[in-house]
Amino acid sequence: GLMGEIDLRNARDSDVAAIEEILRAEALPPLQVREWLKTFWVLELDGRVAGCAGTEHYGQSIVLRSVAVTPGLRGTGDSGAVLARPDLYVGFRAASAPATEAEAVARFSARRMEMTVIALRAELIAWYGRRGYVPTGETRPFPVVPPRPELDFVVLEKPL
Repeated sequence: GLMGEIDLRNARDSDVAAIEEILRAEALPPLQVREWLKTFWVLELDGRVAGCAGTEHYGQSIVLRSVAVTPGLRGTGDSGAVLARPDLYVGFRAASAPATEAEAVARFSARRMEMTVIALRAELIAWYGRRGYVPTGETRPFPVVPPRPELDFVVLEKPL
């Protein structure tokens, strides 16, 4: 890992700009961050937002989204810390107290985690694969106009 003070915490309104900046740096669409902010986590390094991840709940699926760290952190192992929190804590019991994965299954009848990764990012797909996420065979277009087929997403899922 890194030297310095690392904290994984719930995102706050003041984090929106930093989250959007991190997503843009990773060529990820910074869509609806504010709308889903209550389900976002941030990795804070020495008082600055250095990573993020969010979840969206749709029926029995929980979509893991916007998992990114600042470019300087890639490959240091700290992105695993960002991933672990929403993967294990996917709901909120109180204002900021996360529910465990088992509670999410009970509360939301969640059966699966889903996420999308740009198809070209083979190393990232393999990284998630080592954490239990497998391709479903489905692809989705990257949300840009005009369409950019080379940026299509691969859908990955992990049973809960």
